Parts: sequence; structure tokens; C-alpha cells
Amino acid sequence: TTDAGRLAASGQKILLSVRAPRVTVCIRITSVHLLHPLQQISFEYTVIEKLETHVMRPHKQTGFTLIEIMIVVAIIGILAAIALPAYDDYVRRGRIPEATNVMSSFAYRMEQYFQDNRRYPTAAGGAVCGVANPAATTNFTFACVGLTDTSYRLTATGNGPMAGFVYTIDQAGTQRTTGVHAKWAAAVSTPQNCWVTSKSGC
Repeated sequence: TTDAGRLAASGQKILLSVRAPRVTVCIRITSVHLLHPLQQISFEYTVIEKLETHVMRPHKQTGFTLIEIMIVVAIIGILAAIALPAYDDYVRRGRIPEATNVMSSFAYRMEQYFQDNRRYPTAAGGAVCGVANPAATTNFTFACVGLTDTSYRLTATGNGPMAGFVYTIDQAGTQRTTGVHAKWAAAVSTPQNCWVTSKSGC
């Protein structure tokens, strides 16, 4: 069965081009016989060409569109703007105990000395404050100042990423914060009679 046909005669030979779905066939009719009385026609033919028609299918695209990439970049930017400052504060708060723990331990040793000697040493054995000053940590250095027989003040000063923080403790156990990091300055006023450990205060 065909959906289209073309018939042409050339001398004693007939060329027939038949087009069917997806296939085109060209045949050469070499003889034709007319059968009476039924008026039927029989013929002989030779296939000279057969062409297959390929159906073009739409190509499926893969990958990301420009809009999708821009959305992802915008989301990353928003998360970075929120998460990075919060992470910085988290790390900063975690470094503060480097100072406060050392100062608490030093104050305890100073009080032990006072209980044994009824005074704070001025330079006993060549050591400042009578006991050796605490060794510097990664983010803080320590100094004992204002020393008398009845008073002293230990100061911890931040450096590097903790620059700006200044903590003190004295013979009465008074804890003070006289400076904070620049990124905390807007949220925390100084001085304060406590050790500030977060933006919310002590």
C-alpha cells in the first residue's frame, strides 16, 4: 500500500516510484500484460533503488541554564553573608578562654602566696609578681602590673585575630574588660566589670 505514486512510460519500459512511510522504492517495470476479460494487469519489475527516510527527533538538552546558575550563585552569596560572620564570632569566642583560664589560675597562685606570706611579693626571686608571669599563648600575652605588698593587676592583651581584647584581674578578684575586637565594638561598650565573652556581653 502506498501513500503516493508516480508512473511514467519510456518506450516499452515503465519507471514507477513508490513512496511509503519511511521508505522510498524505485522500480523498473520491464513488461506489462493485460488479461482479458477481467481487465487485470500483471507486470514484471526490478527494484533499482530503495531509500530509507530517517525521522528526525528533537535533541534533548542537558546541563544548566544561565538562570539556574545565577540562582545558585545568589544563594551561595546570601549564605556566605550570614554564615561567615557567625563563624568568625564562634571562633573568636572559642579563643577567649586562652586568656581567662590562664588568668584565673594565676590569681589562685597569687592568693596562695599571699596566704603564706601575708603580702604579695614585689620581685621575689627575680620573678615579677612573685610567681612567674604566665607564658604567652597563641592569641594572648600576659603582664603583671601595679604590684604592691597588698595589690596587683594581671593583664591579658590579645594579638593577631584577637587584637583589641584586653582583660584584667586584680587582688580582689575583680574581672574587667577594657577592650574588645573591632567587630564587637559596636555591640559591646567598654570598660565592663566582667570578662566579655560574646557580643551579648559577659
